[in-house]
Amino acid sequence: MQHWLNGRKIIDYELASPDWTSRVAASKFAAYPRYGLASQGLIGLQGDHPGALAIRHLRIRELP
Repeated sequence: MQHWLNGRKIIDYELASPDWTSRVAASKFAAYPRYGLASQGLIGLQGDHPGALAIRHLRIRELP
């Protein structure tokens, strides 16, 4: 996984790797054993801080 913001790579990680598993276990998501491991499904956008969430020009595409 890679997350990019304004043309700059913010984070790079591999799902289900030992590093991923240990980070999830130490996070607030530890109670969800399959957290972040779905290979397909719906996309949800959530703002979990006070105020409005605004998103423009969101592009989602399937990679080859």
